[in-house]
Amino acid sequence: MYYYCLFIPVLQEFFCILLVGFKKEFLLLSARSNRMEVPSVSKQLIDATIERGKGVVMAQTAAVVYRGTYAGRNIIAKNSKRSPETTDERGYLPVEWWIMSKTEALNPVSKKGEGLTNLQLLGGQHIAFDKALKIAEEKLLGSYADRWPLTKVM
Repeated sequence: MYYYCLFIPVLQEFFCILLVGFKKEFLLLSARSNRMEVPSVSKQLIDATIERGKGVVMAQTAAVVYRGTYAGRNIIAKNSKRSPETTDERGYLPVEWWIMSKTEALNPVSKKGEGLTNLQLLGGQHIAFDKALKIAEEKLLGSYADRWPLTKVM
C-alpha cells in the first residue's frame, strides 16, 4: 500500500493531500477554506472519503503556525515585520506551514488546534488529522503512524 503526502500550490495558498491506496493513479479533490469541525465523524465516513477519492484525502486548509520568537521573509505570508496587520491576537507572526500534521503547536501562549491539519471529508465535514487517526489510523497511515514526520515549510 502507498502512503504519500503532496504539497500543492493553488492561487497563493498551499493545500496538502494524503494519498492512501494501492494504485498510482489518484484523483485530486477540491479544498475548502471552511474551518468547521464535526465531532461525530465515523470510521465509515473516513473510509468512504478514502474510497471516493481513490486513496486521496484533502487537507481542508494549510496548517499555519504563528510564532512570537522570530519573523519570516514574506515567503509564506507577510511576516517580516510585526504590525497589527501581520500579527494575530497574541502578537505572533505566521511563519510556519505544517504539512499533514498530527501535532499541535507548542507556544508560550497556545491556540487550540494550531498546527493540526484538518481533513476534508465527504458531505462537507471536517476532522482534525490527530482525531481521524484515533478513529481510522490503520486505514489512513497503515503501519507508518508512529513514523509519520512533522514536515514544516518556513
